[in-house]
Amino acid sequence: MKINQLRKKIDCVDKIIIQSLKTRMELVLKMGKIKKKNNLPILNKSREKQVLDKTTKLKYCSEIKNIFKAIIKESRNLQKEMK
Repeated sequence: MKINQLRKKIDCVDKIIIQSLKTRMELVLKMGKIKKKNNLPILNKSREKQVLDKTTKLKYCSEIKNIFKAIIKESRNLQKEMK
């Protein structure tokens, strides 16, 4: 396979990742509204652990776990910025 073919495949995967992240952030905002309405904290360590634990047996688990840590951090930040 040539570099340009691989780049096209990566572009397709990136498109899926971007759409999935957009959907995730929309859900995060909905979750934030529920948390705010019910006076629940934004940080839920046990839930974050559940999400991160899903990565432990994957190939490239360290890299994927780091990506999920960044996603979780940005999700928290998004909820904190809610009005």
